This record gives sequence, C-alpha cells and structure tokens, in this order.
Amino acid sequence: MPELLDKIKDLDDIKLYLENNLTYLEVLGKGAFGSVLKAFDKQLGKFYAIKSISQGDGANEIEIMSKLNTLQNPNLIQINLAYDDFDQKEKILM
Repeated sequence: MPELLDKIKDLDDIKLYLENNLTYLEVLGKGAFGSVLKAFDKQLGKFYAIKSISQGDGANEIEIMSKLNTLQNPNLIQINLAYDDFDQKEKILM
C-alpha cells in the first residue's frame, strides 16, 4: 500500500481517502472490542479488512498488531494503515 501512504499526510487526508475510495461490503465479524468490515478500494482495486476498535482499546491493539506485522509471516494479516479517529473509533486497515 505504499502508493496510498504517499498521498496521506494527516488524519484529514486519511478520512477523505477512505470516504471517497472505500466501499464497505459486509461485516466480517463483531466482538467485545469492535467489528471487522470487508471493504473494496475502488482506486487501487484491492480488498481490505477494516478493524474498528472501541475507544480505549485501540492503542494496545495497534501496538500488538504492529509488532506482529514485523514478522512478515504469510499466516498473519499485514497492517497497511492504522490510525486513531479520536472522536470515533481507532481503525486498522489490513
């Protein structure tokens, strides 16, 4: 996802890109801390999972997943983008 990250400079850019380019297709799962949605990026032509985490739980989840991301294991989902929406929920684009 380097082509996306080159365009994103701040939280407003992230929100604008996601609003304009992602089509949310279905809920893949729900749990105690949030939900995971299947999304399609119209600009890049790729499918992603968007994990939306309840406030207060996201920072820890992002930290854990970021550490796992360094393993480059084919059995682990890679994080492409993670951000805190502050007034909403933390989001992880996988």
